[in-house]
Amino acid sequence: MARACFPGVPAPQRKCTIAGCYRGQERDSLKFTVVSHACLYVESGDVNLMVDPWVVGSSYWRSWWNYPPVDGEAARKLRPTHIFITHIHWDHFHGPSLRLYGKDVPIYIPQDRYDRMERDLRAMGFKNVTPVPHGRRVELGPELAIQPYLFLPVTDTALVIETPAATLLDANDCKICGLPLAQLIREHPRIDFAFRSHSSANSRVCHRYLDRADTPVDDPGNYVRSFTNFMRAVSPRYAVPFASNHCHLHRDTVQFNDYIQTPLDVAARFETIRQRESLPTELKVMLPGSSWSSNDGFTLVDTSAFDDRKSRLAAYAAENADKLGDYYRLESKVSITTESMRAFFGPFMASVPWLVRRTFRNRPIVIIAEGGAVPGQWSVDLHQQTVTPIEAAAAADAPARIHVPSIVLRQSLRMNMFDHAAISKRVRYVATSLLMPHLKRFELLLRAYELEFLPLRRNLSLATLKTCLRRWRELVFYAQVAGQLALGRKAVDIEQHMLVRLATRQRLNPG
Repeated sequence: MARACFPGVPAPQRKCTIAGCYRGQERDSLKFTVVSHACLYVESGDVNLMVDPWVVGSSYWRSWWNYPPVDGEAARKLRPTHIFITHIHWDHFHGPSLRLYGKDVPIYIPQDRYDRMERDLRAMGFKNVTPVPHGRRVELGPELAIQPYLFLPVTDTALVIETPAATLLDANDCKICGLPLAQLIREHPRIDFAFRSHSSANSRVCHRYLDRADTPVDDPGNYVRSFTNFMRAVSPRYAVPFASNHCHLHRDTVQFNDYIQTPLDVAARFETIRQRESLPTELKVMLPGSSWSSNDGFTLVDTSAFDDRKSRLAAYAAENADKLGDYYRLESKVSITTESMRAFFGPFMASVPWLVRRTFRNRPIVIIAEGGAVPGQWSVDLHQQTVTPIEAAAAADAPARIHVPSIVLRQSLRMNMFDHAAISKRVRYVATSLLMPHLKRFELLLRAYELEFLPLRRNLSLATLKTCLRRWRELVFYAQVAGQLALGRKAVDIEQHMLVRLATRQRLNPG
């Protein structure tokens, strides 16, 4: 007996992308559940695929917490047969959560020019790790296949999940656009569910100008615009705001909850545009615990968590007061030595090309370690390749400085995780308007070092060549972006322009 893939959807609109499911008929059932912030659990046939499990505890030095809160006991009872991790950031690559499911579970990761994800997983004791190249289709079972599309240097991934009942696009944090997104759409012309983030996961709100206190450092509305334009281009049956179900509870970051765009914010804006433009896509708010099955349709958690959100977040922090208090005490015992600063920044500075180092002549960056047992301040001179301890008064007057908690700085030095430190929002970047671009360049170099673009000789490898050949469209994208930046366009505007242009092309040339 045939079952409807989409209960309540008129038969002409029912169309799936794998043989055996077409015009309302399916071979096997499908169920997927939104488990947490960015964790998706897909059940089809004998395969239970879990994507990006962060299901217990907090992340980024107690800064990020799942919100609405996740049912940890229910998450522990899940039995994934396979796990896919889209990228290395800790709200997706979460060690305590991964360990819940055993060291032998098959873990799939995107294969890029560098193998840090695989190295880190094996160092954690996971034995069954399989890198998957960009665009390579992998069948995990007869009723479920995955196909990752990598984008941008952070090795972020938009993951297509195909089943007989429906095709899912888990774009999570991946800001794929331009030719790379066109490739994905061409190879998967019918997406039934598309999941994408819709709020800030970067350090922009942590920048402050010393001489222009009222200068806006971020545009929260841009994330909602990006979500909407992405869905215009992909045109899925359902759009799901995703990978932004979090909040900040640490006392250093609680103020950044005001910058988070909720799924309800996205839904309100999307519905206005949907009606105005007669978009075929319907938005569904699927908070953690929500699910969809080919037998029963949607089972949705109510959205009361966003009623009087400020009071609910205060109550959430009170529930976790003991955990936070223990961590505050731990932080207060940490200290940073000049030797540890030089051990990290020495090789880092040596990896930066001479011409780039020269742009930092007479412009040192001051790093201030805060909140630990012993305050510390250092002048990092990239041009001279020196790290020099300085007095607190001199550090406080520096025109370009980074304030970072000692516990965050210690782990960033040990693990080369300064990009993660930035995402935590526990780091403050302070500079004059003249030196802010200079400070951001320093931050970018730290990110490049973490992503193993530096030293430059790392890129002269067979792995880099293979990556470039498979992802040639992305190289064209970079050239297009460089041209637009040279004309004075902002990066965020370039992304919106590319998404809108692709959406227009899709409407004019459907299929």
